[in-house]
Amino acid sequence: MSLPETYKVIQPDEKGQPILKEFPLEKPSTDQELVRVEFSALSLYDNRLLSLGTQSTDPNKRYGLEGSGIVVAVGDNLKRPFKVGDRVHIGDGSWSQYLLAKSEDVYPVLQKDIALEDVCAHFVNSATVHNMGTVTIKGGHRTVIVTAAGSILDRMAIRYFKLKGIKIICVVRRDEQIHELK
Repeated sequence: MSLPETYKVIQPDEKGQPILKEFPLEKPSTDQELVRVEFSALSLYDNRLLSLGTQSTDPNKRYGLEGSGIVVAVGDNLKRPFKVGDRVHIGDGSWSQYLLAKSEDVYPVLQKDIALEDVCAHFVNSATVHNMGTVTIKGGHRTVIVTAAGSILDRMAIRYFKLKGIKIICVVRRDEQIHELK
């Protein structure tokens, strides 16, 4: 696979506002891997940075709290054994065409049948669902309502609450989502 010489990334300008910049594509070195970003989530944190701007004018600051992609190159002496072609979940800096990361900052996607589109929001959404469950269980509630039930977050919530034996009322945006959720 040939890689491009440059790649694009969203990062703050000198006023802290997001802009698209282009950089030379670096090859991975010791304990690094290069990931081609396939999907990146828009979290509440990202949305806040976009709407308010960031206080950072650091030229290395990258937007995108989490995403998913494919490993396209690896360095030597990896702490986690990745290889080219592996599907992975990535963290900070995912609003980029490529992400150069330490191997311990990248997580393998072990479930073969899950789409990378769904993987891109696993950290933040998982924590959110866990917190929702904690509040629900501590409050002694036996039923929850999830709105936007076709979203990645609410699909996680549906699975979680079913495992916990808590009834779920789902609200969907479109009729075709009813079949998907059943």
